[in-house]
Amino acid sequence: MRKKSQKAFTLIELLIVMAIVGILTGVLFLNYGSTEERLKLERAAQKLAQDIRRTQEFALAAKKQDCGGGTATSTYLIKFEKGEKDYQILAVCPSELLEVANTTLEKKVYIKSLETNEGDSNPLTITFAPPDPIVIINNNEKFKEAKIILSLENSTLEKTIETNKAGRIIVK
Repeated sequence: MRKKSQKAFTLIELLIVMAIVGILTGVLFLNYGSTEERLKLERAAQKLAQDIRRTQEFALAAKKQDCGGGTATSTYLIKFEKGEKDYQILAVCPSELLEVANTTLEKKVYIKSLETNEGDSNPLTITFAPPDPIVIINNNEKFKEAKIILSLENSTLEKTIETNKAGRIIVK
C-alpha cells in the first residue's frame, strides 16, 4: 500500500502569514489617528470657506435683515478672532451689529492666525455689501486680501483660507 501525500500549509507558513497580517493591521491603526486629525482640520476649513460664501451670497441676493425701528440691511460681515474656536456672521445695521449665526469649529480646531496684505490682524472682519457685492476687509479699502489660518491643538497641521476684494475664496 502506498501512502498518499496530502498538500497543506505547514505550521510555520501559517505563523508567517499571521505575523504579516498583524504587522499590516498595526501600521493601519497607527496611521488612523493622524488621518482623522487631518480630516477634522479639512472639514473645519471647508465649513469656514462655505460660511464666507454664504455671507457673500446674503449680500448678493440683497437678503434683508430686519434691524428694528422699520429699518433693514443687506450688508453682512463675518468676524474672526485669533485664538478662538468660533466665528460670527453679523448683519450690519445703522446702530448695531445683529448676530445672524455663530459657528463653532470642529473639536480641537482653532483660529491660529489672521492676516491681511498689510500684516497680522486681530480681529478680522470681511464685509459684503450689495449690489456686486463690495468686499471690505477690516473696514479699510487698502486691504486687498485676508488669510485665516486654522490649526489643531498640539499639532503643526494648518489650513489656510484666503479671500480677496474680488470675493475669491480659496482653501489651501
